[in-house]
Amino acid sequence: MAADYLQQKYIDIRKDFKSMHDDGYRSQVIIKKLSKKYYMAESTIEDIVYQTGRYGSRKVKIDENQLDIFGNENE
Repeated sequence: MAADYLQQKYIDIRKDFKSMHDDGYRSQVIIKKLSKKYYMAESTIEDIVYQTGRYGSRKVKIDENQLDIFGNENE
């Protein structure tokens, strides 16, 4: 499945980042190298590594009280 492939790709990117960081490379240098290696924009690599934006692993909690603002649309 494509989603599984992409998840593995993101894991590999994070592993590469950690390995290079442990070797003493600066974050911006690593991001540039990974951007070229994976043919992705630097901003995308940053989002994947730092798990921000659409690549974030944190789920947004929905406040049920906010849904009450619109009332019941089924009525």
